[in-house]
Amino acid sequence: MADFTVLPPITDHRWSDVAAGKITKKWEMLAMKILMIRVIHATKADPSPSNLQKYAQEIRTLFEKNLKAGQNDLHTIFG
Repeated sequence: MADFTVLPPITDHRWSDVAAGKITKKWEMLAMKILMIRVIHATKADPSPSNLQKYAQEIRTLFEKNLKAGQNDLHTIFG
């Protein structure tokens, strides 16, 4: 299993799938666990494309800042 050194672009639909709760798992990174509680609540309340995109970007930014710690979670999302 190779490490991610570059994240997929925000245009990759899987970022939005995570924000919408379509990709779920027991996240390993604590920051992701905490973020997803808020994201799932917010996107269920407002599932509009613009809101999903907003939270998809927030998730991607979290992984940009924590690329090394998020490797296992990234493999769950992107294989």
